[in-house]
Amino acid sequence: MISRWSVVEQVALRYGHVEGAFDQAAKRMALAKEGLIPKYSMEDNQQRIQLRAAREGLPLPLALERINGISNFQDKNILEKLELKARAVCRLTRNHEPIGTGFLVAENIILTNHHVIESIDDANGMVAEFDYELDVHDKLEKYTSFELLPATFFLTSSLVKDKQVPFSGLDFTFIAIKPVSREGKSIQEYPPIYLDGNIGKIIKGESCIIIQHPNGFPKKIVLKDTTFFSETGTRLVYESDTLPGSSGAVVVALGTCEVVALHHSGLPRTDDLNRPLTKIGTVANASTPDSEIDWIGNEGIKISKIIEALTAANLPVEMEVGRKALLNMTADMAGKLSRNADIVNQPMATPPQNENLDKMNTVPIENPGVGITATTPETGEALQYFEVLLNESQTLRQHWEQAAPQLIPGLVRRQALLSLSTDPLAERLEYLTVRSSQDPWLLAADIEKIPVIDMCTPDLESRTDVGVAEDYDISARATESIIAPDGTAEPNENIFTGRWENAKWYKEAHNVAADKIRWWHWYAVNCPLQPDAGKDPWKGIAQNLSKLRFVQLDTGYTTHSKAFPAFDLDRDYDFLEQDNTAEDRAKNILQRLGFKHPSHGTRTASLTLGGKMVADPMKLDGNNGMLNLFDQRFTKLIPYRIARSVVLIGRGKEMVDAANTAIRNQTDVMFMCMGSYPRPMFEVVAREAYMNGVIWVCAAGNEVEVVVAPAMYPGTICVGGTNPGDEPWSGSSYGNVVDISAPGEDVYVPFLDKHGNEIMVYGSGTSYATPQVASAAMMWKAFHYAELSKFQKPWQVVEAFRHCLQHSARKPGNWPDQYFRNYGKGILDIQALLAYPLPGPDDLKCAYDGVKDIAKKDLGVKEAAHAIWNTIKRKLSKGTQLEESLLSVPLSQRARAALAAFSKTGYGSVTESILSPDVQSDLLIREFFEQ
Repeated sequence: MISRWSVVEQVALRYGHVEGAFDQAAKRMALAKEGLIPKYSMEDNQQRIQLRAAREGLPLPLALERINGISNFQDKNILEKLELKARAVCRLTRNHEPIGTGFLVAENIILTNHHVIESIDDANGMVAEFDYELDVHDKLEKYTSFELLPATFFLTSSLVKDKQVPFSGLDFTFIAIKPVSREGKSIQEYPPIYLDGNIGKIIKGESCIIIQHPNGFPKKIVLKDTTFFSETGTRLVYESDTLPGSSGAVVVALGTCEVVALHHSGLPRTDDLNRPLTKIGTVANASTPDSEIDWIGNEGIKISKIIEALTAANLPVEMEVGRKALLNMTADMAGKLSRNADIVNQPMATPPQNENLDKMNTVPIENPGVGITATTPETGEALQYFEVLLNESQTLRQHWEQAAPQLIPGLVRRQALLSLSTDPLAERLEYLTVRSSQDPWLLAADIEKIPVIDMCTPDLESRTDVGVAEDYDISARATESIIAPDGTAEPNENIFTGRWENAKWYKEAHNVAADKIRWWHWYAVNCPLQPDAGKDPWKGIAQNLSKLRFVQLDTGYTTHSKAFPAFDLDRDYDFLEQDNTAEDRAKNILQRLGFKHPSHGTRTASLTLGGKMVADPMKLDGNNGMLNLFDQRFTKLIPYRIARSVVLIGRGKEMVDAANTAIRNQTDVMFMCMGSYPRPMFEVVAREAYMNGVIWVCAAGNEVEVVVAPAMYPGTICVGGTNPGDEPWSGSSYGNVVDISAPGEDVYVPFLDKHGNEIMVYGSGTSYATPQVASAAMMWKAFHYAELSKFQKPWQVVEAFRHCLQHSARKPGNWPDQYFRNYGKGILDIQALLAYPLPGPDDLKCAYDGVKDIAKKDLGVKEAAHAIWNTIKRKLSKGTQLEESLLSVPLSQRARAALAAFSKTGYGSVTESILSPDVQSDLLIREFFEQ
């Protein structure tokens, strides 16, 4: 049996991101209860209203009138109907210990949750107890126990959704029971609750009740605060009280007395990592009493969805009799509703609106799909986000705990940026959500005036360091080169050959075979294409790779066959849309090519675990991922989606949440092939990863010269780019924080042509150098898997890797000293890395020894740098008119003053453009990046 807390955590993870919608629905419910709006106006599914009316057998206006008042007055026969339903409810026990609730849905089949009965083996020793309830004298009835009989009928759907398994994640189990109880009582004495898979049994605003065995107690029923007020695709969300043991209970619509859901779990309020919260805002855990958890309501699996799954299930022939019995009611009711077609098809007028609803001062809900915040029409207010660094003073911070809502008008939420961190600096970082119409930079300035706030920075969308070229000229210095304006590409091997045929690694690869030029970077980093599987280091690597966790922070996955099989779709997550599908959802013209758009995440992933393309009529395949050893994958890559396009990253917190999740899940290696300007939270999460032993490999950056965040921080492994001639790529960012370089210019990666065919082309970017170093880190950890235990402090593992990486680096003889100062200690050499001896713990120094607290930067400088960064990147990212653009907003006086400080001619010259020739933008950016 799956623990109840595991179920609550899964519910929180799955639905925490939409709790704003639940809250909005709850506010509408409050208005309906006060009679300020019609009850049926809560329901936005017109078909459900029409079918609900059809069940009444009345013309629509009369049916709606009846429904609107039905919760206050019920026909007396509802009591008899509920009594019959209650007789079918049973308590499930094992060795006399209560496990959950179930109910009879056919003559000898019960329905409960999968997390109550996971498998046939799990059913061993379990019994269904009927009549476990109090009589009219408050004495316990004599109950009867029926043993389970899964051999006759058993069908289950898992708790967690598996994208490869249809109808998974519905958390239900059908299981047969014996026809006669241990006491000799026939199951025929208990009338089943037959299931109706048609919709219209209930509409929002109506009441539903749960007949249950909470905590294994005698059968109980809730008769107040029972409104169905919201839903998801597979769940109903309702009030009603439940306790552990209520799982598997029947949820009955009070108006029709039909079963509408299989009760599943309480629905907790969550933090931004979708972890359950207590009523005082702390993170709850398995030992937190139910009474202390901040419950939004309860949720149950829709019976209509369970019937869909049952209908589509592939069952043994001997179970078809059971399936037919379970589906009879659905077929019968479909006929009845069809006969009432005049009601069902009757056009429905728009429900009357009430001025109380229109004027409700509700919290706007952010649309996570496009990163735009809705505003309150009357005030123009929107949700705004800020990261703040609190003062070290305990007195000021204690006052802040109590006074924050008064100090910041419109404060919606405050939370720890890195929950669970024990780092004193991380504990001072908080994230604020504020509802305001004020300019975010001006509001940040006001927040900084509060004594406890040392620093406040708006969390705004920004450009990444990755751009898209507007033409196919491979000689042009453009990141992600050869991508056309419509997002497609064309084969460009002839251009590559013309440019590099005399280069060192082109010739080295061509000497092996003509098509091996596509693999040139393998030779450049000394990674054998066909290692000896029976000898170390490759034998040890293959044995241990599956024990490691490998995470990618990028734009998500696509189905391009070069990389799709490499992704772990059981652990992926989308931190933009807050769901467990990290699918690349580029919202632009690229969608005309369908779902298979091979975006940035696919291209970079292909260099780690890419395999063979399924179809290759043009014979363009080549260049597998470096961890695809012996044409086998011994591990998978977990994609975390943090950017909605190749050139635009959303709020910084989404990246921080992804990195923090990877840290808490004990990730071994993660890599990030894009970056942006520095922010305090980036700095702190890089430190957190380092202190927890996560090897975080980051791209140095493209076309902006300065090393971008998070690669610029000492806790990461920073990677620059080189070319087939063993020279640094001219577009690579550089500086003394770069640890190593690897091939990044004209690397062979997957794409689509203008017809939507899978192809491969040569492209450039430190984005392509980074996955090679990340792959090397995975090999290194796998090879030294047992030996790494000698490092007692987690950060020592990261430093040991950096030590081996830099000391084993290949040092091209033609590199001048300035290259080694700006592009790391040389070029990645994988075989030398694996052969290099591990240092001793005492030989390692923590990268953060002597590193000062986060340096405070003036808000005007931050605002000016934000504007300059986005403007520069927009100009460098030619052909990106198809991408989402950032709105240009006027600079505040403080930002204009900051620009004037970097102006050649003074304040008056900074009037037309932030990229005026008078403004020394490069100087301002370098000061902001501290490089």
